[in-house]
This record gives sequence, C-alpha cells and structure tokens, in this order.
Amino acid sequence: MRAPAPKSVPDLEARVLGAAMTDRAAAAAVAASLPPDRFTEPKYADVARALVRVAADGHAPTYEHLISLDLAGQRIDVGAVCECHAVAVSAAAARHDVDLLNAAWQARQFEAALFRAHKQADDVRNGRADLADVAADVQRAITAATMGETAARDVHISHAVAAAVARTHEWEAGHVTDYAPSGFYTFDKHIGGYPVGELTTLAAMTGAGKTALLCQIVRSVALQGDTAPVVVFSAEMSAEQITHRVAAGLAGVNLRDLRRRSVGASEYERYRETLAKVAQLSIHVDDAPSPSFAHIRARLEQVRTGAPDGKLSLVAVDYDEKIDAKGASEELRVSAIARGLKNLAKEYAVAVFGLSQYSRSAEPHLPPSDSWLRYSGKKEQESAMIVHWHWPRYWIDKGIDPGGVRNYDPMHQDRGQLVVTKNRFGRTGAIDLDFDPTTTSFRDINEPDPGTVHLTTYPNGAPF
Repeated sequence: MRAPAPKSVPDLEARVLGAAMTDRAAAAAVAASLPPDRFTEPKYADVARALVRVAADGHAPTYEHLISLDLAGQRIDVGAVCECHAVAVSAAAARHDVDLLNAAWQARQFEAALFRAHKQADDVRNGRADLADVAADVQRAITAATMGETAARDVHISHAVAAAVARTHEWEAGHVTDYAPSGFYTFDKHIGGYPVGELTTLAAMTGAGKTALLCQIVRSVALQGDTAPVVVFSAEMSAEQITHRVAAGLAGVNLRDLRRRSVGASEYERYRETLAKVAQLSIHVDDAPSPSFAHIRARLEQVRTGAPDGKLSLVAVDYDEKIDAKGASEELRVSAIARGLKNLAKEYAVAVFGLSQYSRSAEPHLPPSDSWLRYSGKKEQESAMIVHWHWPRYWIDKGIDPGGVRNYDPMHQDRGQLVVTKNRFGRTGAIDLDFDPTTTSFRDINEPDPGTVHLTTYPNGAPF
C-alpha cells in the first residue's frame, strides 16, 4: 500500500480515533494495529494511549470515558478528543485509514534508515568506521523498516486484551466471527465450524466427493446473509464447473440428466433460476491452473478491496499441491505450500480451506489417518484442523468386497463420515452425512432435530 502524503497524516489520525470512539470494531482495530507511538501529532498520541487504556479495562472508548481519564497524572486534551470525535468515520473506513497510517509510519522508518545509511557511508569513506560493521548495521535497519508493522509492533498484552474484549461483545450479541460455519448442524454445534485465521485441511480419496463437499461449504458460507466474500482458487475445475457444482446442490438437480435431456422444460427453467440466485452470492472463483502465492495474494487484495468492510469470510484452494511453489524436493515444495496457506490465513484473518490428496497408503478397512496425506508431516503441523471425508461407497464402486470396507452400511449405501482427526481448539469426532452423488449434495442426518444429534468422540483425540 502506498503511504499517504505527510500533510494528510494528522487528519487520518483524527479520523481513526474518532471512529474508535463510536464503534467497538474500529476501537479494536486501532488498539491492536496502531500503537500510540506511530502517531505524529503528540495530542493524538495521548488520545490513542487513553483509548488503549479504556479498551483494555473492558469499556467502550467513548468521548465521555476519554475526557474523564487521568493518564499518568495528566488529563487528556479535551480539545483533541473533540477534534477527533467531530471527524469520525465508519469502522470500515477506519480500518483502511489504519493501514494508511501504518504505511506512513513505515515510510518514515525507511527514510530514517536511508538517512542513517548515508551518514554511516560518510564515516566509512573517511576511515571512521569499518565497512563490514556498517554494512551489517545498515542492512538490519533497512530490513526492519521494510518489514513494516510486524517488525516494531507494540506487543504489550493490553492491545490484544482490547481486541479480546471486543470479541466477547460479539459473542454476547450472538455474532461468532472467529469461526466460519460449515453448513452442517452437527459439525457447527459440536466442533464450532472452521477456525478463522487458521488452515483447515480437507482430505479424501480422489473422486470421492471432496470438491462437491467444498462447493457445499462455500455455498453455505455465502448464504449466511450479509457475508464477506468467499474466494475459491480452483486449479482442478473451471469456474463454470464450480458454478454448476454450487448450483446443482442448491437446486437438487442431476446435472447428468440435464445434459442428457432426461428432464422436462420446467427442470431447466428451475435450474436457470437457481443459477440466477447463485450469481447474487458473494463468491469469487479464480480458475488459474497453477496459481503462485503472489497471484493468490493479488486476487485476495482485489476482492478484499471491493468488499464493504474489507474482510473475507473464506478462502478455499482445490487442491493445495496445485499451487506453484519452489522446493528442492516435492516434499519441501509441499511444505512451502502448507506454510504459505497458514500464513495467508493469519495475514488476512480468514478461514483458509485446503483440499488435499491421499497417498497410496489409504486402506478401505482402516479409519482415516493424517498419515495418509501426501507429504503429511508439514500439513499436519501447519493445519489447525484436519477433516477427512470417508465415503464407503467409493470403495464398493471400485469393486472392493463390502466386508472389507469400514463403516459400510448396506441399508444406507450413500452414508459417509466427516471425520475430524485434528482440532487444535477443541473436540475431534465423526459426523454422519448422506452424500447424493447425482446432485453432489450432502445432508446432515441429524438435522434439523437437535434431540437426535450424535457426535462420536474419542479419548486422546483419536477419531475411532
């Protein structure tokens, strides 16, 4: 992001502080991401320090709270508080302005590093300093400046407390924003959904329905109402194919029947109406065949910039090993991909969903295992949650004896299990879903009657 002109910085500082006085989300953004020592105007820096103090105490940093606060024996400048309050902007605009102010701070740091380098170069030229020592010092200074916010962020816990307090108010109001919904009643009730800011890995056999499951999750998140955008990186299928998967499950139609003209005109019309509804959902599909992380970041920035509040609700990759990344070996390349996806989740504060292939070690008579993941070590380490889709019928259709397929139920041949084998923040377990391959849709067998909900849990995190 380009830094704003220096003369506009004080105005931006007043705007974000004013927003923090009127909106808890803006207050959390300022307290967590814009330390007081980054303000150029001393009077606004004092207001920012007061804001952090009030927010950390669990109060809304309103005009009234701020003007009554005694900060280290010194009263807050009421005039400065009034100036800020008069130019308050929305929470979304405040988050953007916070980014601009951090960019301005970074530019000042970089300018100072270059000035210092110029002065030290003169010392080297005149024999007053050693070249190697100066070069190392200059390199450290420029690196620290170019790293930006993460290099010199104030790490005092009060900033995190302010954000945590804002989060508890969201929970109290019934707005859970630190988990993305799965769309399945039992999963969301007992697991909580998919953690925001973390990587979730979904694994299954090739052709067993994991892309269909992803499409249903994407659709469920997008149907939540005024949701932030969902971004799908589909290296396997085209955007049109993903669209059909999303719409077919929503309409409950068999795409094969549509292709074969095995249905009447009313079915085609109903499906076109469903496609029109899908067009209104906040879903973005990038079908580049082998996207790099630079490509992925550019696309996320494009979508996030156009979002009303600058947020994303879900990022999905189908599938992870299709990402273009470097590594001396395939294992190291996959490790870099897993690490990159985890970093994206944290950087964009979004739930990242990566589909993963199994290696040849998968066996139909065994419970799903994280060791089945191709190059599983790094994926296990970086994923906050690992979910397997186990569909016994897949193996039956491959000609395997039903007696050798785990959990196969001849009375419910389309039944499978969504198995959570790793959950860094809570429970693991297996959830029964029925999969209709004709409409590529999944149904939680326990929905909608909460009295029949059943989640199998296991000691020591073992799924079976």
